[in-house]
Amino acid sequence: MVDMNPYMGLRRKILSLSRNDYEMVIRQHRVHAVLVDTHMEDSVFSVACAADGSFSLYYEEGGGITGLGQKYKELGMAARAFVYGAEQALPVCEEAVDDDLPGVDERFFYLVADGKIFKAASKKGSMASDPREIQILNFVLDKVMEKFFESMSAEKTDSPGELE
Repeated sequence: MVDMNPYMGLRRKILSLSRNDYEMVIRQHRVHAVLVDTHMEDSVFSVACAADGSFSLYYEEGGGITGLGQKYKELGMAARAFVYGAEQALPVCEEAVDDDLPGVDERFFYLVADGKIFKAASKKGSMASDPREIQILNFVLDKVMEKFFESMSAEKTDSPGELE
């Protein structure tokens, strides 16, 4: 039986992005893409950001939204800032040996840099004891998500009807 849910493929696509694809926008920055997997309640969602301001949101159950960083300027700027700032967390990340999904109340950060994938984990309820660099990743991700929700709210206000 063929799995019709593209979720894992979308995740792997962001993890396989090449630095060469972003050479014009990243210059001296090492990190060019970040994937964040968050397990909430009975579901996992993934946020993918790239150095060009790309922002995508994928749901484990299927579906998602892509290309919003290009459509919404402020969201794109927040996604780009998140990717650039993620470089500060590299010293506390380990090279990833898998691309597993997080367990209950966990969040995994995957940073794509230097032709490798680096990974860090954070757990709800104990984030205050995470290394400072991971706390900052959580904080900045929250800011990116605020921009996402603002963009979606503005879309609903500007054009009534169903979002695609």
